[in-house]
Amino acid sequence: MLKTAPRIHHPFIPTQCQWTNILLVNKHNTFSVSLRQTFGYSSLSESKQNKTQPIPAVKRSWFSRLPERWTAYAHLSRAYNPTGTFLLYSPCTWSILMGAYSINSSLFDVSKMLALFGVGSFLMRSAGCVVNDLWDRKLDAKVERSKSRPLASRLVSVREGVSVLGVQLTASLGILLQLNPYTIKLGVASLLPVCIYPAMKRITYYPQVVLGLTFGYGAVMGWPALVGEACMNWSVVAPLYLSAVSWIVLYDTIYAHQDKRDDVKANVYSMALRYGDNTKPVLTGLALFQLSMLTTAGICNSQGPLFYTIGVAGAAYRIFSMIYKVNLDSPKDCFSWFKKNSNTGFLVTAAIALDWLAKAYTS
Repeated sequence: MLKTAPRIHHPFIPTQCQWTNILLVNKHNTFSVSLRQTFGYSSLSESKQNKTQPIPAVKRSWFSRLPERWTAYAHLSRAYNPTGTFLLYSPCTWSILMGAYSINSSLFDVSKMLALFGVGSFLMRSAGCVVNDLWDRKLDAKVERSKSRPLASRLVSVREGVSVLGVQLTASLGILLQLNPYTIKLGVASLLPVCIYPAMKRITYYPQVVLGLTFGYGAVMGWPALVGEACMNWSVVAPLYLSAVSWIVLYDTIYAHQDKRDDVKANVYSMALRYGDNTKPVLTGLALFQLSMLTTAGICNSQGPLFYTIGVAGAAYRIFSMIYKVNLDSPKDCFSWFKKNSNTGFLVTAAIALDWLAKAYTS
Protein backbone atom coordinates (compact mmCIF):
# COMPACT_ATOMS: atom_id res chain seq x y z
CA MET A 1 0.00 0.00 0.00
CA LEU A 2 1.44 3.33 -1.05
CA LYS A 3 1.81 5.92 1.64
CA THR A 4 1.44 9.56 0.82
CA ALA A 5 3.94 12.02 2.18
CA PRO A 6 2.84 13.62 5.40
CA ARG A 7 1.34 17.11 5.07
CA ILE A 8 3.81 19.64 6.42
CA HIS A 9 2.42 22.58 8.37
CA HIS A 10 4.87 25.41 8.83
CA PRO A 11 4.24 29.11 9.46
CA PHE A 12 6.42 30.04 6.44
CA ILE A 13 5.03 27.42 4.02
CA PRO A 14 1.45 28.25 2.89
CA THR A 15 -1.07 25.47 2.55
CA GLN A 16 -3.05 24.94 -0.67
CA CYS A 17 -5.95 26.95 0.79
CA GLN A 18 -3.59 29.74 1.77
CA TRP A 19 -2.05 29.78 -1.71
CA THR A 20 -5.52 30.19 -3.22
CA ASN A 21 -6.24 33.09 -0.89
CA ILE A 22 -2.91 34.76 -1.74
CA LEU A 23 -3.60 34.49 -5.47
CA LEU A 24 -7.06 36.01 -5.06
CA VAL A 25 -5.72 38.89 -2.95
CA ASN A 26 -2.94 39.58 -5.44
CA LYS A 27 -5.43 39.53 -8.30
CA HIS A 28 -7.65 42.04 -6.50
CA ASN A 29 -4.69 44.31 -5.69
CA THR A 30 -3.50 44.17 -9.31
CA PHE A 31 -6.97 45.16 -10.51
CA SER A 32 -7.15 48.03 -8.03
CA VAL A 33 -3.74 49.38 -9.02
CA SER A 34 -4.67 49.08 -12.69
CA LEU A 35 -7.89 50.99 -12.07
CA ARG A 36 -6.07 53.79 -10.25
CA GLN A 37 -3.42 54.03 -12.97
CA THR A 38 -6.01 54.09 -15.73
CA PHE A 39 -8.68 56.40 -14.38
CA GLY A 40 -7.06 58.05 -11.36
CA TYR A 41 -9.52 56.85 -8.71
CA SER A 42 -10.09 53.82 -6.54
CA SER A 43 -12.69 51.08 -6.83
CA LEU A 44 -15.93 51.31 -4.85
CA SER A 45 -14.97 48.62 -2.33
CA GLU A 46 -11.51 50.13 -1.85
CA SER A 47 -12.89 53.61 -1.24
CA LYS A 48 -15.23 52.25 1.44
CA GLN A 49 -12.53 50.22 3.19
CA ASN A 50 -9.77 52.81 3.17
CA LYS A 51 -10.78 56.45 2.85
CA THR A 52 -7.81 57.89 4.69
CA GLN A 53 -4.97 56.80 2.41
CA PRO A 54 -4.47 59.07 -0.61
CA ILE A 55 -4.60 57.55 -4.07
CA PRO A 56 -1.22 57.58 -5.85
CA ALA A 57 -1.05 60.23 -8.55
CA VAL A 58 -1.01 59.17 -12.18
CA LYS A 59 1.85 61.04 -13.80
CA ARG A 60 0.69 60.23 -17.31
CA SER A 61 -2.44 62.36 -17.10
CA TRP A 62 -3.35 65.76 -15.70
CA PHE A 63 -6.59 64.17 -14.47
CA SER A 64 -4.63 62.61 -11.63
CA ARG A 65 -4.15 66.08 -10.16
CA LEU A 66 -7.89 66.65 -9.81
CA PRO A 67 -9.85 65.74 -6.68
CA GLU A 68 -11.01 62.12 -6.68
CA ARG A 69 -14.68 62.86 -7.40
CA TRP A 70 -13.79 65.30 -10.18
CA THR A 71 -11.68 62.60 -11.78
CA ALA A 72 -14.69 60.27 -11.74
CA TYR A 73 -16.85 62.99 -13.33
CA ALA A 74 -14.19 63.58 -16.01
CA HIS A 75 -14.23 59.88 -16.80
CA LEU A 76 -18.04 59.95 -16.92
CA SER A 77 -17.85 62.81 -19.46
CA ARG A 78 -15.04 61.12 -21.47
CA ALA A 79 -12.98 64.28 -21.03
CA TYR A 80 -9.83 62.13 -21.08
CA ASN A 81 -10.57 60.97 -24.66
CA PRO A 82 -11.06 63.87 -27.11
CA THR A 83 -11.68 61.68 -30.19
CA GLY A 84 -15.46 61.93 -29.86
CA THR A 85 -15.27 65.71 -29.54
CA PHE A 86 -13.11 65.97 -32.67
CA LEU A 87 -15.55 63.78 -34.61
CA LEU A 88 -18.50 65.89 -33.51
CA TYR A 89 -16.63 69.11 -34.27
CA SER A 90 -15.54 68.22 -37.82
CA PRO A 91 -18.94 68.65 -39.59
CA CYS A 92 -19.31 71.99 -37.78
CA THR A 93 -16.02 73.22 -39.22
CA TRP A 94 -16.94 72.02 -42.72
CA SER A 95 -20.17 74.01 -42.65
CA ILE A 96 -18.66 77.15 -41.11
CA LEU A 97 -15.73 77.27 -43.52
CA MET A 98 -17.87 76.55 -46.58
CA GLY A 99 -20.14 79.39 -45.48
CA ALA A 100 -17.07 81.60 -45.11
CA TYR A 101 -15.95 80.62 -48.62
CA SER A 102 -19.39 81.47 -49.99
CA ILE A 103 -19.63 85.05 -48.68
CA ASN A 104 -15.93 85.87 -48.04
CA SER A 105 -16.31 86.19 -44.27
CA SER A 106 -13.64 87.91 -42.20
CA LEU A 107 -11.01 85.93 -40.30
CA PHE A 108 -12.29 87.32 -36.99
CA ASP A 109 -15.88 86.19 -37.58
CA VAL A 110 -14.80 82.74 -38.70
CA SER A 111 -12.39 82.30 -35.77
CA LYS A 112 -15.06 83.36 -33.28
CA MET A 113 -17.58 80.90 -34.70
CA LEU A 114 -15.05 78.06 -34.79
CA ALA A 115 -14.22 78.73 -31.13
CA LEU A 116 -17.89 78.75 -30.06
CA PHE A 117 -18.61 75.51 -31.89
CA GLY A 118 -15.43 73.96 -30.49
CA VAL A 119 -16.51 74.58 -26.90
CA GLY A 120 -20.07 73.58 -27.75
CA SER A 121 -18.87 70.32 -29.32
CA PHE A 122 -16.96 69.40 -26.17
CA LEU A 123 -19.93 70.16 -23.92
CA MET A 124 -22.54 68.42 -26.07
CA ARG A 125 -20.40 65.35 -26.66
CA SER A 126 -19.81 65.09 -22.91
CA ALA A 127 -23.51 65.55 -22.21
CA GLY A 128 -24.33 62.88 -24.77
CA CYS A 129 -21.97 60.45 -23.05
CA VAL A 130 -23.66 61.08 -19.70
CA VAL A 131 -27.14 60.60 -21.21
CA ASN A 132 -25.96 57.38 -22.85
CA ASP A 133 -24.46 56.07 -19.61
CA LEU A 134 -27.58 56.93 -17.63
CA TRP A 135 -29.68 54.94 -20.09
CA ASP A 136 -27.22 52.06 -20.39
CA ARG A 137 -25.73 51.71 -16.91
CA LYS A 138 -27.18 48.21 -16.49
CA LEU A 139 -26.24 47.12 -20.01
CA ASP A 140 -22.73 48.58 -19.69
CA ALA A 141 -22.13 46.42 -16.63
CA LYS A 142 -22.51 43.34 -18.87
CA VAL A 143 -20.06 44.53 -21.54
CA GLU A 144 -16.36 43.99 -20.95
CA ARG A 145 -15.27 47.30 -22.51
CA SER A 146 -17.79 49.45 -20.62
CA LYS A 147 -18.25 47.73 -17.27
CA SER A 148 -15.71 50.02 -15.57
CA ARG A 149 -17.61 53.20 -16.51
CA PRO A 150 -18.51 55.21 -13.39
CA LEU A 151 -22.27 54.68 -13.54
CA ALA A 152 -22.02 51.02 -14.54
CA SER A 153 -19.56 50.30 -11.72
CA ARG A 154 -21.49 52.54 -9.27
CA LEU A 155 -18.51 54.78 -8.64
CA VAL A 156 -20.89 57.64 -9.50
CA SER A 157 -24.54 57.60 -8.44
CA VAL A 158 -27.45 58.32 -10.76
CA ARG A 159 -28.14 61.56 -8.87
CA GLU A 160 -24.55 62.69 -9.41
CA GLY A 161 -24.78 61.78 -13.09
CA VAL A 162 -27.94 63.86 -13.52
CA SER A 163 -26.25 66.78 -11.72
CA VAL A 164 -23.23 66.61 -14.04
CA LEU A 165 -25.59 66.51 -17.02
CA GLY A 166 -27.42 69.59 -15.74
CA VAL A 167 -24.18 71.56 -15.54
CA GLN A 168 -23.18 70.49 -19.06
CA LEU A 169 -26.55 71.37 -20.59
CA THR A 170 -26.60 74.74 -18.82
CA ALA A 171 -23.15 75.58 -20.20
CA SER A 172 -24.23 74.36 -23.66
CA LEU A 173 -27.26 76.63 -23.51
CA GLY A 174 -24.96 79.55 -22.76
CA ILE A 175 -23.01 78.78 -25.94
CA LEU A 176 -26.19 78.35 -28.00
CA LEU A 177 -27.55 81.73 -26.87
CA GLN A 178 -24.50 83.41 -28.43
CA LEU A 179 -25.83 82.46 -31.89
CA ASN A 180 -28.54 84.07 -34.01
CA PRO A 181 -32.24 83.16 -33.45
CA TYR A 182 -32.49 80.93 -36.53
CA THR A 183 -29.52 78.81 -35.45
CA ILE A 184 -30.90 78.62 -31.91
CA LYS A 185 -34.10 77.07 -33.29
CA LEU A 186 -32.06 74.55 -35.25
CA GLY A 187 -30.06 73.74 -32.13
CA VAL A 188 -33.15 73.10 -30.00
CA ALA A 189 -34.46 70.71 -32.68
CA SER A 190 -31.29 68.61 -32.32
CA LEU A 191 -32.08 67.69 -28.71
CA LEU A 192 -34.65 65.07 -29.73
CA PRO A 193 -32.27 62.66 -31.49
CA VAL A 194 -29.70 63.24 -28.72
CA CYS A 195 -32.17 62.00 -26.10
CA ILE A 196 -33.61 59.06 -28.03
CA TYR A 197 -30.35 57.66 -29.43
CA PRO A 198 -29.54 55.42 -26.42
CA ALA A 199 -32.95 53.74 -26.74
CA MET A 200 -32.45 52.90 -30.43
CA LYS A 201 -29.99 50.08 -29.76
CA ARG A 202 -32.79 48.28 -27.91
CA ILE A 203 -35.33 48.37 -30.73
CA THR A 204 -33.47 48.55 -34.07
CA TYR A 205 -30.35 47.25 -35.79
CA TYR A 206 -29.67 50.80 -37.02
CA PRO A 207 -28.76 52.94 -34.00
CA GLN A 208 -25.74 54.13 -35.99
CA VAL A 209 -28.10 55.98 -38.35
CA VAL A 210 -29.66 57.87 -35.43
CA LEU A 211 -26.19 58.68 -34.13
CA GLY A 212 -25.26 59.96 -37.60
CA LEU A 213 -28.29 62.26 -37.68
CA THR A 214 -27.25 63.56 -34.25
CA PHE A 215 -23.47 63.80 -34.60
CA GLY A 216 -23.62 65.30 -38.08
CA TYR A 217 -26.06 68.06 -37.13
CA GLY A 218 -23.26 70.59 -36.85
CA ALA A 219 -23.18 70.61 -40.66
CA VAL A 220 -26.67 72.13 -40.54
CA MET A 221 -25.94 74.68 -37.80
CA GLY A 222 -22.50 75.95 -38.79
CA TRP A 223 -23.47 77.71 -42.02
CA PRO A 224 -26.40 79.80 -40.70
CA ALA A 225 -24.52 80.55 -37.46
CA LEU A 226 -21.92 82.38 -39.54
CA VAL A 227 -23.88 83.86 -42.45
CA GLY A 228 -27.41 84.15 -41.01
CA GLU A 229 -30.79 82.87 -42.14
CA ALA A 230 -30.95 85.18 -45.17
CA CYS A 231 -27.88 83.55 -46.75
CA MET A 232 -28.80 79.98 -45.86
CA ASN A 233 -28.08 77.76 -48.87
CA TRP A 234 -29.72 74.36 -48.50
CA SER A 235 -28.34 73.20 -51.86
CA VAL A 236 -24.93 73.14 -50.11
CA VAL A 237 -25.92 72.37 -46.52
CA ALA A 238 -28.23 69.43 -47.29
CA PRO A 239 -25.67 67.30 -49.20
CA LEU A 240 -22.99 68.32 -46.71
CA TYR A 241 -25.19 67.02 -43.88
CA LEU A 242 -25.87 63.76 -45.73
CA SER A 243 -22.14 63.35 -46.30
CA ALA A 244 -21.46 63.80 -42.58
CA VAL A 245 -24.25 61.38 -41.61
CA SER A 246 -23.00 58.60 -43.91
CA TRP A 247 -19.41 59.11 -42.67
CA ILE A 248 -20.55 58.81 -39.04
CA VAL A 249 -22.61 55.69 -39.75
CA LEU A 250 -19.54 54.21 -41.44
CA TYR A 251 -17.04 54.73 -38.63
CA ASP A 252 -19.54 53.95 -35.86
CA THR A 253 -20.35 50.61 -37.50
CA ILE A 254 -16.65 49.77 -37.28
CA TYR A 255 -16.72 50.93 -33.66
CA ALA A 256 -19.73 48.66 -32.97
CA HIS A 257 -17.76 45.60 -34.09
CA GLN A 258 -15.78 45.89 -30.84
CA ASP A 259 -18.78 44.84 -28.79
CA LYS A 260 -20.63 42.45 -31.09
CA ARG A 261 -20.07 39.40 -28.87
CA ASP A 262 -21.15 41.20 -25.71
CA ASP A 263 -24.06 42.86 -27.52
CA VAL A 264 -25.53 39.46 -28.39
CA LYS A 265 -25.52 38.49 -24.71
CA ALA A 266 -26.99 41.85 -23.65
CA ASN A 267 -29.71 41.83 -26.37
CA VAL A 268 -28.37 45.05 -27.89
CA TYR A 269 -28.66 45.68 -31.64
CA SER A 270 -26.25 47.31 -34.08
CA MET A 271 -25.36 47.36 -37.76
CA ALA A 272 -22.34 45.24 -36.86
CA LEU A 273 -24.71 42.44 -35.86
CA ARG A 274 -27.12 43.10 -38.71
CA TYR A 275 -24.53 42.71 -41.47
CA GLY A 276 -21.82 40.60 -39.80
CA ASP A 277 -19.39 39.27 -42.42
CA ASN A 278 -21.06 41.41 -45.10
CA THR A 279 -20.19 44.65 -43.31
CA LYS A 280 -17.37 45.74 -45.63
CA PRO A 281 -19.55 45.98 -48.77
CA VAL A 282 -21.99 48.10 -46.75
CA LEU A 283 -19.12 50.33 -45.58
CA THR A 284 -17.98 50.71 -49.18
CA GLY A 285 -21.45 51.84 -50.22
CA LEU A 286 -21.55 54.34 -47.37
CA ALA A 287 -18.14 55.69 -48.37
CA LEU A 288 -19.20 56.16 -52.00
CA PHE A 289 -22.35 57.98 -50.92
CA GLN A 290 -20.42 60.15 -48.46
CA LEU A 291 -17.86 61.23 -51.05
CA SER A 292 -20.49 61.87 -53.71
CA MET A 293 -22.47 64.10 -51.33
CA LEU A 294 -19.30 65.94 -50.27
CA THR A 295 -18.47 66.51 -53.92
CA THR A 296 -22.03 67.71 -54.61
CA ALA A 297 -21.80 70.22 -51.76
CA GLY A 298 -18.51 71.49 -53.17
CA ILE A 299 -19.92 71.90 -56.67
CA CYS A 300 -22.99 73.76 -55.39
CA ASN A 301 -20.71 76.06 -53.39
CA SER A 302 -18.29 76.58 -56.31
CA GLN A 303 -15.34 75.32 -54.25
CA GLY A 304 -11.84 75.61 -55.65
CA PRO A 305 -9.40 72.83 -56.62
CA LEU A 306 -7.89 72.46 -53.14
CA PHE A 307 -11.24 71.23 -51.81
CA TYR A 308 -11.29 68.33 -54.28
CA THR A 309 -7.58 67.41 -54.42
CA ILE A 310 -6.95 67.56 -50.65
CA GLY A 311 -10.38 67.19 -49.09
CA VAL A 312 -12.34 64.79 -51.29
CA ALA A 313 -9.41 62.79 -52.72
CA GLY A 314 -7.59 62.73 -49.37
CA ALA A 315 -10.68 61.56 -47.50
CA ALA A 316 -11.33 58.91 -50.16
CA TYR A 317 -7.83 57.49 -49.79
CA ARG A 318 -8.04 57.34 -45.99
CA ILE A 319 -11.56 55.90 -45.86
CA PHE A 320 -11.06 53.17 -48.46
CA SER A 321 -7.73 52.25 -46.86
CA MET A 322 -9.53 51.89 -43.54
CA ILE A 323 -12.26 49.69 -45.02
CA TYR A 324 -9.68 47.47 -46.73
CA LYS A 325 -7.30 47.11 -43.77
CA VAL A 326 -9.55 47.00 -40.69
CA ASN A 327 -9.94 43.62 -39.03
CA LEU A 328 -13.57 43.61 -37.92
CA ASP A 329 -12.96 40.61 -35.65
CA SER A 330 -10.31 42.46 -33.64
CA PRO A 331 -11.73 44.94 -31.09
CA LYS A 332 -8.32 46.59 -30.74
CA ASP A 333 -7.98 47.09 -34.49
CA CYS A 334 -11.54 48.43 -34.80
CA PHE A 335 -10.93 51.01 -32.08
CA SER A 336 -7.60 52.04 -33.61
CA TRP A 337 -9.16 52.69 -37.03
CA PHE A 338 -12.16 54.40 -35.44
CA LYS A 339 -9.87 56.95 -33.76
CA LYS A 340 -8.09 57.71 -37.05
CA ASN A 341 -11.31 59.15 -38.44
CA SER A 342 -10.73 62.36 -36.48
CA ASN A 343 -7.70 63.00 -38.71
CA THR A 344 -9.83 62.32 -41.78
CA GLY A 345 -12.34 64.92 -40.60
CA PHE A 346 -9.66 67.50 -40.02
CA LEU A 347 -8.12 66.80 -43.43
CA VAL A 348 -11.40 67.89 -45.03
CA THR A 349 -11.46 70.90 -42.68
CA ALA A 350 -7.94 71.89 -43.74
CA ALA A 351 -8.85 71.56 -47.42
CA ILE A 352 -11.86 73.87 -47.08
CA ALA A 353 -9.86 76.35 -44.99
CA LEU A 354 -7.05 76.48 -47.55
CA ASP A 355 -9.60 76.92 -50.33
CA TRP A 356 -11.19 79.82 -48.46
CA LEU A 357 -7.84 81.48 -47.69
CA ALA A 358 -6.71 81.09 -51.32
CA LYS A 359 -9.91 82.71 -52.54
CA ALA A 360 -9.56 85.57 -50.03
CA TYR A 361 -5.93 86.12 -51.08
CA THR A 362 -6.63 86.21 -54.82
CA SER A 363 -9.82 88.31 -54.68
